[in-house]
Amino acid sequence: MALDPDIKWYLNWHKSNITHHHYHLAHGSDDFVRYYLIEQAMTSDSLLYAIVSFTAYFHAVASQDGKLSDFLGYYGKALTYLREAIANRKKMRTQTLLTILQLSGLEVGVLQACGNLALIHSLQGTFRGLGHTRNTSESRLQDTNRNLHAGIGRLE
Repeated sequence: MALDPDIKWYLNWHKSNITHHHYHLAHGSDDFVRYYLIEQAMTSDSLLYAIVSFTAYFHAVASQDGKLSDFLGYYGKALTYLREAIANRKKMRTQTLLTILQLSGLEVGVLQACGNLALIHSLQGTFRGLGHTRNTSESRLQDTNRNLHAGIGRLE
């Protein structure tokens, strides 16, 4: 997949600056955050733009040269690709679930910063329903599933 220079820049910034703390994951999940998510994003446009929007948001907050308009543009692309992925598939792929969690985690973080608790509780209710569909015995076998479930649990 050929990537635009700005996308490459945000992915490199993600690898260098984003940690498990940004995702509220357990200590030791940095490889998941810095490498596995990026690897999965190379096979999913929706996940790629979700990660780039997440990174653009944190870059804008952390630096004076970051722009929230960049975050919003990437976020919009992520939603467009996510809608397409959901409409075109009968079975939910891991990358699609990662995209949903990535975008929802970002939304909750932004809403918390703005103080919008009613919408946060609405999102949490949505993820309680998603959480009931998971198979916890299988999730113990794979790091990806553990981190997916941790993300769902965090939103619950």
